[in-house]
Parts: sequence; structure tokens; C-alpha cells
Amino acid sequence: MPLWLRVGRQGFRVTTTSLSHTRGLLTRRSVVEFTFGPGRLDSRIAKRLLEDTANYGGKLGLRIEKSQTIKSLEVAGMELRPDAKLSRELHRTLGAGPREKWVGFPLLGNRALLGPGFKTVLKITFRPRTKLAFQLVPIVVTFGHQDFTQHYVLGVSVLKTGKPHVDSFIEVVSGR
Repeated sequence: MPLWLRVGRQGFRVTTTSLSHTRGLLTRRSVVEFTFGPGRLDSRIAKRLLEDTANYGGKLGLRIEKSQTIKSLEVAGMELRPDAKLSRELHRTLGAGPREKWVGFPLLGNRALLGPGFKTVLKITFRPRTKLAFQLVPIVVTFGHQDFTQHYVLGVSVLKTGKPHVDSFIEVVSGR
């Protein structure tokens, strides 16, 4: 049974810890955490989610501009590599605009993904048109052996240069 049928609320928080921008390459260091609840994730579901994530890992997708390139992505100490088949699955399932593309990454099994927070480092080409410009990057994650048609957790990253940093939190409420 897809997880979303059992979870009343789920959230995805991205907290920026540092930004640097040099010669068109943006490096964004963040801490990411997932939230479930409040108090609605029973122990059996939590155990299954933890086991699936530890055994199967999951899938991660970012929707970026076609002209952009993700130079590297590190999640919870794992250097991720893009996967063309997963990128096509994301595009087929979630769609993209004519100037956008999905980049999909398989996640190896890692319990840290469901812990109190884990570090990420994204290096991406970014050429803002003005000094104050920013870009929203949708992020989707699914855990265990589920695919994106069954369930995904939705987040957003904000690409920009300089300060202030932009943090984001999205909470999805099921059953309303």
C-alpha cells in the first residue's frame, strides 16, 4: 500500500547553510529534513519506512532549466550520479515545461535520510539575469521500492546568489 494513504501530513524542509557563486557555478550547502505527523505515523509504518529506506534507498529528482547542468550532488555523505532512465520516468510521470528537464538520482540505502536532518551539497550551473534573481527548483523524493506514481515527498530549493539565504518548507496534507 502506498505510504501516502497512511500519513496525514508530511513535510520537506531545506535550510541553507552556505552559498557561493563563482564563474557561473553555484554551490549550495543545506540541511534537509523530512517531517511526518503530528503523531499520525504509527510505529508499524515508521518501521517499514525505515527498513525500506535502509534496504532499497529511494529516488530523488530535481526539475531544472534545460540549459543548466548539475555538476555534483551529495546527499547524506553519498555522492549521487544522475540516471537517464530515472530522469525519463520523472518527466513521464510529473511532466516539465518546454525549457525544463528532470534530473533523477538513485539513492542508496541509508537510514540517515529519515533522521533529524542530513547535509546536502548541490553544485549547479547558475547564471542569474540580474543580481537579485532567484530560481525555484522543485524536488521530489520517494523511498523504498515505491515509484513516483504511488507516492512522493515534494520539496523546493531556491537558487540565488548572496544573502539573505532562502530556506523553504512544504507540508502536504492528505485526506482533505
